[in-house]
Amino acid sequence: MIATFYIQSLNPINGFSVFALIVFGLVILATRRFVPRNIRLPVIGLGPPILLLLYALLPSVRYRDAGHYIASYVLLAAAFGLALHNFHYPRLAHRINGIIFTYVIGTLICLHAAVRLEYSIPLVGPLPAAVVFLICWTPIVVRLNLQTLPQRRIDKGLCAACGYNLTANLSGICPECGEPCKPDASVT
Repeated sequence: MIATFYIQSLNPINGFSVFALIVFGLVILATRRFVPRNIRLPVIGLGPPILLLLYALLPSVRYRDAGHYIASYVLLAAAFGLALHNFHYPRLAHRINGIIFTYVIGTLICLHAAVRLEYSIPLVGPLPAAVVFLICWTPIVVRLNLQTLPQRRIDKGLCAACGYNLTANLSGICPECGEPCKPDASVT
């Protein structure tokens, strides 16, 4: 921060970084529980591509100042967070959105950071950093998808543990595996 007094191009606070922080704050507010679901779900679904568009519209000058870099990282971080938030919802459209945009945005973050590191660490290039991200992120995406599997089964009226159809089950116990489950409320 002291260097920003001597070299103007290092100033991390400019219009772009302030705009990105305001957008980030609005995104966080729009995903909270007190926001109605009919507003929250479109923000979560459409947020990543809109934030990527804002990132693409930032001026792309070869030697940008620190404010532009901060704005780039903040917009990418907000988009990545929204893409991750899609994994909380059991609908297939949300999971596909989460998978696609976490891979795209995560790769962009790696490429963006690797270009900056390329000047200080000669062996770190953009392509190896992106490949390492893709290799490391794949098991995490698989795990995130598996976490929503029990909820998807429950929503379809199946046993969360084994997938047995629990239609007309009044006992509250799965006859296939013995796991406790909700009795079918439609049969009364």
